Amino acid sequence: MFQHPVELVASSGGIKTLNPRLPNASSRDMRQAQAIERRATVQANRFWQEARAKHNVPALGSLKVGSPTGSWRNRFLLRCDRRLPQSVFIVCGRNVQQDFGVDRLGSTLEDTLPPTLRDGVIRSCQRSIDGSCPIEMEGSYGVSDAARVVYRSIFMPVRAMANDSGYIFGAYSCKQAA
Repeated sequence: MFQHPVELVASSGGIKTLNPRLPNASSRDMRQAQAIERRATVQANRFWQEARAKHNVPALGSLKVGSPTGSWRNRFLLRCDRRLPQSVFIVCGRNVQQDFGVDRLGSTLEDTLPPTLRDGVIRSCQRSIDGSCPIEMEGSYGVSDAARVVYRSIFMPVRAMANDSGYIFGAYSCKQAA
């Protein structure tokens, strides 16, 4: 199912790619898919940067949760649990609901995500919380012998109170590449 996840992690020089090549897709298809997908993650990152103002991590109230079909269609908000696999979706845009099969808010990462994607998401959430910074993750997975889905996601910490980073705000988008 999911194969070859590629994590991007924050470093002092910006974003570092651990494995930049996605197999089994033409470079033209990949460029087109990445141009479209990057929009959702870049827009979410800009939104997070603006919401944080002068703080390291933005407050929950500054996110101004919107319509699941508008700018939030590719976005989500997780309430983190001490045990990250038990973190729950409390806001989920329509595209994220469809892509992950989130049939109700309150669904946990553990119950919603496929195991191969889940581990990368959990690691990215933890790195985001630990570093108080955005963490990107991208990769691909096969949907048939000939077709692959290319995805991008971003995970950013959000605080409910002064220093509590108990939430993750993020975006996920995907595109099928032949």
